[in-house]
Amino acid sequence: MQDLTLLTCSYETPEITVAMLRSFLAHHPGKHRLLVVENSRDEATRDLLRANGIRHLANPGGTHSPSVDLGLANIDTKHVLLIDTDIIFHDDVSPLYDQFRSEDLTLMGEVQESRGGYDLYSRVAPYCCFINRATLKKHGLRYHDQKRIESTGSQGFFSNLPLQDNDGRKHYDVGSTLLEDCLALGLKVGQVADTLPEYVEHFEGMSWREKSDIPHFQEWGKRVWQRFMACAKPYEDVVLSGRFE
Repeated sequence: MQDLTLLTCSYETPEITVAMLRSFLAHHPGKHRLLVVENSRDEATRDLLRANGIRHLANPGGTHSPSVDLGLANIDTKHVLLIDTDIIFHDDVSPLYDQFRSEDLTLMGEVQESRGGYDLYSRVAPYCCFINRATLKKHGLRYHDQKRIESTGSQGFFSNLPLQDNDGRKHYDVGSTLLEDCLALGLKVGQVADTLPEYVEHFEGMSWREKSDIPHFQEWGKRVWQRFMACAKPYEDVVLSGRFE
């Protein structure tokens, strides 16, 4: 995967971020390119990243979607694998990357539609999304479009605590505007929702739900945290230093 950079955006989840990276390295020998856009308001995650020599951009208080554009602007490989911090890798994703390249795709991952009671524009979920950065650059495409987000009242989906009123309108979620732009240009998008769970497991929303003041969300977040840490345990001795460029 010589022309691929891993890109992730972290927010006050040092243990989660490190566990995710260890699980990746356990299944992918050699050195890899990585960029972390680090949005935390404190230094805990940045201290861990510095201690392990991991390249990162300090962006205190930043939010996920605009931070992806910041990351893409600081990457020079043709391809990017955008990942969330709250995933655990279960296998080598090289077969997925081979598929992405062989089919000449611009985006590939789990294409999601409306869910959770919301009427949503489709997106390629950002927890594991292959991106042809060169194609985005060629067409002047950005990951985040604030104008469309505001015009549909979708701002809640884009905060660090993503709680959104359901006002009956159709909303954008993180990644939706980019997919809309790609489809409008006739660019190719790959759907791998059926095979993706073989490679990665997504523990969605555990950190922000625990930070909410909603008791059932907090309890849900704690349960998911426990499952995540149990899945991460086999990788706790994986060494990070020297494995990322």
